[in-house]
Amino acid sequence: MSGWIQLHRKLLDNPIFKNHKLLQTFLYCLLRASHKEYDILIGEAIVHLKKGELATGRKAISAATGLTEQNVRTSLSKLETLSILTINPTTKYSIISISNWDSYQQTNQQVTNSQPTSNQQVTTNNNVNKGNNEKNKIPFDFFWDIYPKKVDKKKSELKWKSMKIDEITFNKIKSHLKVAYAQTEKKFIIGPLVYLNGERWNDEIITATTGSFNQQHQENKPGRAFGE
Repeated sequence: MSGWIQLHRKLLDNPIFKNHKLLQTFLYCLLRASHKEYDILIGEAIVHLKKGELATGRKAISAATGLTEQNVRTSLSKLETLSILTINPTTKYSIISISNWDSYQQTNQQVTNSQPTSNQQVTTNNNVNKGNNEKNKIPFDFFWDIYPKKVDKKKSELKWKSMKIDEITFNKIKSHLKVAYAQTEKKFIIGPLVYLNGERWNDEIITATTGSFNQQHQENKPGRAFGE
């Protein structure tokens, strides 16, 4: 693999920095994660990876880092608990997604911009870009807290992060959810992953009250008594 990543000094304050097993596992995932979307062939299956994702397993990480498989298993579990990465396991491999991937990724445009400027200017540009990204993106937990049916959390979180929902869109989602499912039994509410995939907050909201009004309006039309 070619290219490079960027690390912020705040990693020094992260609890994983003092645990070499956690740090080594995290750095391996970080360095192996894809910097762009592409398809890979694993066995007979084609797997689509998004930016910041890698398809791997405990054996592969163990062989690359020198850690035991048990150490890798424990480290991955702790990293997921700390919301540093998310794991979507399958029977043959796992899709690992790096949280806040953009903050570790050095883009080609940033490299180009750095050529005629000083290192200090590059650092400033990176901090500004990162600040704008963090300001515009709404954390998944905000959505999860307000969604009335909590299923498929991991897949929903991966989808949410790939969409990079901003504040304007999130306000639309809140307004839509407040009305759309207010009178709906939970068993009839679609899952959050389906909601996100279909961008359902853009759908028309049809309520029981609206239906009753239309029915009453039809019944009161002149001529109804004569079969018109």
